[in-house]
Amino acid sequence: PDQRASVVSPVKRTSLFFTGGYDLAAHTQLYGELLFNRRDSVQYGARQFFPGVATTLSTVPAAFEAPNVPGANQTNLGSLLPIIPLASDRSQRVDYWHGNVGLKGDFGGNMSKWSYDLVAQYSSSDATYTTDIIYNDRVKAVTGVNPVTGALNGTLACDQTNITISGGQCSTLPGGIDWTSARILNGQFNAAEQAFLFTKEAGHTAYTQRSLEGTISGELFNLPAGALSTAFGFAMRHDFIDDNPGLNERSGNLWGSTSAGRTTGGDTVNELFAEAHVPIFKDTEIGDKFDFDGSYRYTHYRSYGGGSTYKLGLNWQIIPDIRLRATRGTSFRAPALYELYLANQTSFLAQSSIDPCINSVLQNNPLLQANCLAAGIPGDFPGGGASATIITGGGLGILKAETSVATTLGVVLTPRWFNLSIAVDYFNIHVRNEIRQFGSANIANQCYSSPHFATEPFCTLITRDPITHAILTLNNSYVNVAEEKNRGLDLTIRYSKTFEGVKFTMDGQATWQTKDVVTLLAGAAVNDFNGTTFGFKGPDFTANVQLRADWHDWTAFWSTTFYGKGSDTELFGTDIINSTRYSGNCRVGAGPIQSCSSLLGSGAIAVQTRPIYVKQYVEPTAYHEISVRKKFDKFTIQAGIQNLLDERPPALSSYTSNFRVGTAALNAYDMIGRRA
Repeated sequence: PDQRASVVSPVKRTSLFFTGGYDLAAHTQLYGELLFNRRDSVQYGARQFFPGVATTLSTVPAAFEAPNVPGANQTNLGSLLPIIPLASDRSQRVDYWHGNVGLKGDFGGNMSKWSYDLVAQYSSSDATYTTDIIYNDRVKAVTGVNPVTGALNGTLACDQTNITISGGQCSTLPGGIDWTSARILNGQFNAAEQAFLFTKEAGHTAYTQRSLEGTISGELFNLPAGALSTAFGFAMRHDFIDDNPGLNERSGNLWGSTSAGRTTGGDTVNELFAEAHVPIFKDTEIGDKFDFDGSYRYTHYRSYGGGSTYKLGLNWQIIPDIRLRATRGTSFRAPALYELYLANQTSFLAQSSIDPCINSVLQNNPLLQANCLAAGIPGDFPGGGASATIITGGGLGILKAETSVATTLGVVLTPRWFNLSIAVDYFNIHVRNEIRQFGSANIANQCYSSPHFATEPFCTLITRDPITHAILTLNNSYVNVAEEKNRGLDLTIRYSKTFEGVKFTMDGQATWQTKDVVTLLAGAAVNDFNGTTFGFKGPDFTANVQLRADWHDWTAFWSTTFYGKGSDTELFGTDIINSTRYSGNCRVGAGPIQSCSSLLGSGAIAVQTRPIYVKQYVEPTAYHEISVRKKFDKFTIQAGIQNLLDERPPALSSYTSNFRVGTAALNAYDMIGRRA
């Protein structure tokens, strides 16, 4: 209605922070801090409202005639399907409190090299989220749907028996709603209609955390190359979440929107850890210095169980100009509270939004067409019918913890004759059992595009009606992804030079990712996402270069952030799509060749296609930022410009809808433009 939608959510933040300390004794300090943060955010949007309206008109207006069903408007009992634009906005207010109080210091005397820190913390997040909703029971009341059978029951202006949840009264809308009027079709509801059908409903989420942590660190004893330093500690934490949606959402009384139950639950975590720094040798024939670092942590979750992680590191200074380093470590993340305790909720998606087998003859994907036919779904299956039920829930008792192993190997060059530092690091990360939702459309596409369709695990998440072929249910609950592997190189460069009293400094960082593969379910195909835009993965090369000049109290700064090309061409095979959608031709049996669109629903087979070009890549993109700063005795003035050249996000074809809004690519790209 207002032709607006939020890509960048308007946000207002307010923060207060206090910190302080008090020396209780020569070696002991009492300290504490308190933080309050409020975030108000809003997202503006629009939606379509299309209730099925019962009618006993002898002739339904042609504008509402059901597609592909000749004569559907010649009936004594049928339905209209008005399509009405509506504003649909959301807002959130989150109040966050955090406080801690602790004791820290050293033991003094012969133990002065040993220090301690004991701190208790409490955090609380209190959120209220408000959404524009449409009452489902009141829509039924004014569209003539029987509350028991779901069948059309005539042209009652308003049927009070349908209003079973929201408590609305038909007496506030005695004349019903004229769904065929131009006013209604333009979304211009009067005050009474507006109050009857629509409202803003609020939900509430509370999250609390209490913890107690303690560490002791110091030097155990001296080795020939230096002191052996250690640290020991513990942590105890309790987390609790309570997400309580509004009454209509909890009761499934939202028209065309997701419903959710109450999500509540807690978890207790206990941890022990130890760290050590061991100097192996120093000033020897094989190197200036060689150090070892090691750490170990044991974590136990009440809801899940225990797990251990470690990290090992080596640092070898061969000569002052050359240093080698290496690390190997593991990580452990138990499922979050929301992922565990999310109440089973259902939502509804139109068949056209998730079913890749609709008119598969037009999809120009032979494997997809073959799999849909193998499932008994005709190539000209038109879709339609009731929306699919999407099931989402937590994984308490099912989800495993995420684990990973990461290895890095690096070299650091610092030539003494040149004020330059260069570091090159290789990384290799292997993640197992990552917790995520696959996405409804992704699940269906993975199933019917799989070369192993007969045994494809994703297909077990989908049920279809054996008669109508429509998708009945699709399970999009939290699950464990089988594995993900990443490899690449990091480069860091720093150079400085003073010339005529001006100090010039250059800092640069770049990352080349050489591998990014994901196996979503055990036995499923391996997906190579390296350098693709699909799934918000982004380019395989990124870099940032910063130039700085300091002269007395003045500083000039220039920063360039660069994103390389991202392309889905290798993922999908080609940028040229043989399309029947644009001037393609089909025929039924041995009949005449005609436009495919004119033959849908009649068993048409494509016989001629037209190649079309699809832009499924993003160009290399760079953003520049400049600033200048002047320091005075008691204050500093700084001014700058972001996105200096007003660079816009790259564009993508609608075919690559996984990574865009409109035609603009998302992810790291700037959606705002030049600003000062």
